[in-house]
Amino acid sequence: MKRSVWERFKFSLLIILIMTSLIQVGILWSYQNHGLPTYFLSAFFQSTNKSDYRDIDKIKLNYFKPYRIIVSAGWYDDSHWLISMNNGIYNQVWDEAKEFYIKHILSSKPTKVMEYDEIKWGGLVARSPFVFEFKTNIKSEAIKWFLNSQYSSDGGPIGIHKIAVTFSDQDYNYSDTAYVYDGNKVYAYIISNNSGLILNSAGHEKLVADLSQDAGLTNYSITKEFFPGKEPAYLAKDMLVVLKGPKYREIPSISSSIPDIGIKESYNFSDFEEIAQNVLGNQKDSYDPDEGKYNTVIFKKMSSLYRIFSDGLMEYKHQGVLQDVGKGSVNEALGKAIEFIDEKRELVSGVNISLSGISESTNTFTFTFDYSMSFDKSIGDIPIAFYNYGPDGAEKVLNNAITIEANSKKVVKCGWIIKKFERNKEAYSYNVNFEDAVDNTFKSYTDIKNSNDFLISDIGISYVIKSSNVKKQVLEPELIVSAKDKNYPVKMNSKKGE
Repeated sequence: MKRSVWERFKFSLLIILIMTSLIQVGILWSYQNHGLPTYFLSAFFQSTNKSDYRDIDKIKLNYFKPYRIIVSAGWYDDSHWLISMNNGIYNQVWDEAKEFYIKHILSSKPTKVMEYDEIKWGGLVARSPFVFEFKTNIKSEAIKWFLNSQYSSDGGPIGIHKIAVTFSDQDYNYSDTAYVYDGNKVYAYIISNNSGLILNSAGHEKLVADLSQDAGLTNYSITKEFFPGKEPAYLAKDMLVVLKGPKYREIPSISSSIPDIGIKESYNFSDFEEIAQNVLGNQKDSYDPDEGKYNTVIFKKMSSLYRIFSDGLMEYKHQGVLQDVGKGSVNEALGKAIEFIDEKRELVSGVNISLSGISESTNTFTFTFDYSMSFDKSIGDIPIAFYNYGPDGAEKVLNNAITIEANSKKVVKCGWIIKKFERNKEAYSYNVNFEDAVDNTFKSYTDIKNSNDFLISDIGISYVIKSSNVKKQVLEPELIVSAKDKNYPVKMNSKKGE
């Protein structure tokens, strides 16, 4: 009897020691993350914080959208239209492109692979019913992840920069065909499983008829159409430009300001609570607040640090030791970046956020995201550009709204320009004519005209923020002339609107 009691006592003591050890490990783990052990205890007792959970499959497509969707009537017709995000047909056109074209491109072997010829490509863009264009080449592996699609690297493109869609293509037995340009070569795919309602011959014909009757839309041209056979050497052949019709187009100005998240010119300790709640949310109790140099607010724990500048710039840095496990896959790293952005998405208002670039180094991937504002379909979507943006004390200047370094395990660094954007009531008309834009570019940058390798690859309208010293700015539209890896902001001639 005594032996039985003694055995039960030892067993109970062993259970208590095991429980105590587990709790101690949890406490130490939580202290490493510079917080109290409540997170560990809630996890131990199977309590899940639902507000921190995000279904990445539901949110990721919000950040995967083309820079442009172009609908064309036909060759030398000068009837090309941009489909903006606020246009009622945008989502249907983009959904059909993803489902019936891009998924097929990712999972199939190309019918033909061709060397890129800028003249032939310009002609193809001019005659293609639909063109989908990303700001830069997006890796095929990343697109596969966005679409939950199969991916075959069997001779296919390394990424997608532009897609031109044709119907009844005579070069491929009058089949519907997709041409993909990945920044290097052109890949042709015959599309045989297209059951869409718009991205086919009949749907396109009806759409063109509707767009042709809409007097509020701007008619564009392709440079290949305007300079057939005699294009200037400094112009890309597939540029979308305004060459005919009224030169002036009414475009609103916008205001850029610091969002109301608690940022001030000076702080008391009690002021940090509001910023912590807005920036860190449910994680705020894990961080210690402090005031740093250059009028910054700092939130830190042993493994990570946030710095919030008075102009709205937010910097994040992982401070723990990075294990030498490599950067992992681009898909996993991109997922970490999008989760990081989406949990703080409400900090920015009035704009869309879209993936604009992917690059990689030895240990991390770098993802850039940019803002755009959507207006009614007569104006369309206008990007917001940043040039050498960085207040005193910033780790580096930024040329994108959000720049994130990440690996498959975590976000390592982030620079995010947090702003509030609003449309202004003031009405101005701006000269959008392509020839005038080129003339103004050469007048503004006199050194580029005589450059042998200068090539204008794109001209578009953007709102440009160049200074971080002004807390609230009125931004008027400017032309952004893209040439190789450099962009040239050019002022637009304007007159007071009606």
